[in-house]
Amino acid sequence: MIKDTIRCLTDSSRLENILIKSAGGKTLLSSANKESILKRFGLLLLGVRAHVIGDTWAHQDWCALDNVINTYWDIDNSRLKNDVWQNIEYQDMGQSWKKVKLSCTSHENWQAAPNVPPCYVGHGWMGHFPDYSFVKYRYKPCWSPKSAWSL
Repeated sequence: MIKDTIRCLTDSSRLENILIKSAGGKTLLSSANKESILKRFGLLLLGVRAHVIGDTWAHQDWCALDNVINTYWDIDNSRLKNDVWQNIEYQDMGQSWKKVKLSCTSHENWQAAPNVPPCYVGHGWMGHFPDYSFVKYRYKPCWSPKSAWSL
């Protein structure tokens, strides 16, 4: 994927071949701003592919199943069954560790996932923390002993 991305960014005909297959691709490529459109599309493609590579690590230890593997022990050493929050610790760039309470209910991001219990799917309780590359967080995953921290 990395090699193909480099190829796409250095060979505009490769970008054209991809874009032409998309809805509206022919219209975009027939405009007077073709070079600008290809440059922008190349940057968008780079961003999408970088996100895929980032998710390789961000989504490790999380599954797309309704399973307890997607939850964790509260940092105070309890797993709160049938509750709507858990505590983890996080550290933003240059700051000290902070305790934060994460909820798995009443969040607008989960409204688009009908019939899926949000607490146990994807990175569940963790919300978007796995997607923030600039934040460190630590928690105690339920698939490990209560005493173990995961970073």
